[in-house]
Amino acid sequence: MLLVYSIHLVTSPSRTTSRGKDVREDLGGDGSLMFFKSTSTGQMVVKYLVHDSEKFDDVVPLQEMAHRFIKGNAGFENVFSWNAMNKAHYAAGGTTIKNAKDPSQAIGNRRYYFWFESREELTVALFYLINQDLELVKEFFEQDGRFTSTKKSLPSHVVLADDDDMDTDDDRISIDEAPKLEDSLDYEPGGESQFPGA
Repeated sequence: MLLVYSIHLVTSPSRTTSRGKDVREDLGGDGSLMFFKSTSTGQMVVKYLVHDSEKFDDVVPLQEMAHRFIKGNAGFENVFSWNAMNKAHYAAGGTTIKNAKDPSQAIGNRRYYFWFESREELTVALFYLINQDLELVKEFFEQDGRFTSTKKSLPSHVVLADDDDMDTDDDRISIDEAPKLEDSLDYEPGGESQFPGA
C-alpha cells in the first residue's frame, strides 16, 4: 500500500449505531484521514487514525459505484457520509456485531460522517477518495448530482426503534444500499450490536 494523501481532522468523524436513528458515536477528533493506493490492484483504501490507533479502515467503492455509498449535500456543509464496511469497527469503540465469533475482527457496516474545516479540504479529500476523478468531485457539488442526498434515508444496517418511535415513522423513508464484501462472513456486518452499544 502506498500512502498518497493524509489530512488532519480536527472534528471527530462519527458513525451511526444500531441503538437508534439519531444516535451517533464519535471516532475521536484530532486524527489523520489517510488515503492509500494498492500497488497491485490500484484500489483506494481509507484509514482514520487517532494517536496511532486505527478507528476506520475500508476499501473505497469503485468510481462507477461511489455515488451509491458516498453522499453529501452539494457542499452546503463540509462533510461527506459513507456507508462503509469498517474493518476497525471494534477498535473504534463498537461493540461486537451480533453472531461475530471474534469481536476484535468484526467488520461493522455503519454510515460514517467525515467533517472538514473548509470546502477546500473537503474537495481535496474527495479528490483522493474518488481515485482522483475530477469529474466525480465536481458532480459531488452539483445540486442534482448523484452524490447529493435530497431526502432523508436510513442506513443499510439494523436500527433498533427508539422508545418513542411509532410503527409508521419510517414507512416512506428509503434504506441505503449495503456495501458488498468479497469475503463471506459467518455474521451480518449490518446486524445489531451484541451488547448495548454501537
